[in-house]
Amino acid sequence: MIKSGESRRRRNLILCDETNTSICLCVWGEKVDLDFTNNPVIAVKGAKVSDYFKRSINVYDDGRIYFECSFERAKDMR
Repeated sequence: MIKSGESRRRRNLILCDETNTSICLCVWGEKVDLDFTNNPVIAVKGAKVSDYFKRSINVYDDGRIYFECSFERAKDMR
């Protein structure tokens, strides 16, 4: 349930990098159905950082999630 009282689907994922730093990525709405199996390297654009309870990143309908990125850092993360 969100502030407005409406119900929306949410999926929590844990993102981490090569330093073992991690943060929760909350995916909302239709993005819940994206396939995150096999721990893909992703890039996120248009996400909102939240400090409610614990720091997290939220991706709503206007945000983007990119799979199979070709930039150098993504290649290093594989």
